[in-house]
Amino acid sequence: KPNMPAVTPQDKVVVTGANGFLAAWLVQELLDNGYSVRGTVRSLEKGEYVLSLFRDAVESKRFELFEVPDFLVEGAFDQAVKDVDAIVHTATPVHLGADDPDGERWRFSDKCKPDGATCLQRLSNLHWKVQSLSLDPL
Repeated sequence: KPNMPAVTPQDKVVVTGANGFLAAWLVQELLDNGYSVRGTVRSLEKGEYVLSLFRDAVESKRFELFEVPDFLVEGAFDQAVKDVDAIVHTATPVHLGADDPDGERWRFSDKCKPDGATCLQRLSNLHWKVQSLSLDPL
């Protein structure tokens, strides 16, 4: 069993999909407990609401947003996770124009999981990594 050091409130945590309902609550909890947070969003325009939610943390430089427009692209999170101590991965692809919903769901799942796993595996120096449950079938 690997020995994973604890993450302390001085550490920086990335929360992917920070504009999502659960992710926003996670960001709030992390900020309330003294962590610095870097949230990722698909577009900074979609992140404006999140910035307004955490205005005080933005002003005190404890919260920032990072744009990851297409996280199905290999290495999409590489820049977003530089110099962080932990990742909470809550983002999931959304595609509303599928002709074959079951086929589309599997296609996106297959594209997303390898990069997400690769991204997390490359960051073996992180204190902890969390990947949330997604809507993909088990």
